[in-house]
Amino acid sequence: MKRILFVFLLMIPFLSCSSDDSKGGGDDGKSKITAVLDGKKTVYDNVMVNSHVDSSNRVVLTVTALQGNDLENSINFKVYEGRVGEEAMWLFFELKRNGELYYGYSGFNDVITVSSNNQIKGYFSGIVSVSDFTEEEGIIEIKDGVIDITY
Repeated sequence: MKRILFVFLLMIPFLSCSSDDSKGGGDDGKSKITAVLDGKKTVYDNVMVNSHVDSSNRVVLTVTALQGNDLENSINFKVYEGRVGEEAMWLFFELKRNGELYYGYSGFNDVITVSSNNQIKGYFSGIVSVSDFTEEEGIIEIKDGVIDITY
């Protein structure tokens, strides 16, 4: 009896796994987001895409892109699967730089050209800022942002 109980306990980690709506979770070696931040070219080459269905039955793609494995420097955004055009990120864009969060408010532009068939492609630029910024600090200028993701 103890032997059966022991075997059962060893199997619990394998039995507790379940499927979810997650797509991606890893980079295929080609996906990346690039941008010029305050004049410096920056590459986010560790890209993860997860999905879930919202209350209106729309598929929401959540993208997290890191510089290597650096959690203190990342880009996060959401887009509806299949939605393209200007402001397709529905006003959710977050840049983490050295651990500080910056958000895309007015003056931030994005155009998603593809968000289907396991691909997200587009462009972005503008100003991101912390919520309590002053004119002298708390803003980052983004130029030439390119999203090229296959998940």
